[in-house]
Amino acid sequence: MYGGDESAVRLYSSPARINIIGEHIDYNGGKVFPASINR
Repeated sequence: MYGGDESAVRLYSSPARINIIGEHIDYNGGKVFPASINR
């Protein structure tokens, strides 16, 4: 964060994700509801 409190910065990682309401809509301007999975 530029000019902010770096102690508030968090980094998360996920090996994969699924989109619960469908595919190919995130880059076409649609609404998404992604969730991370551990596989």
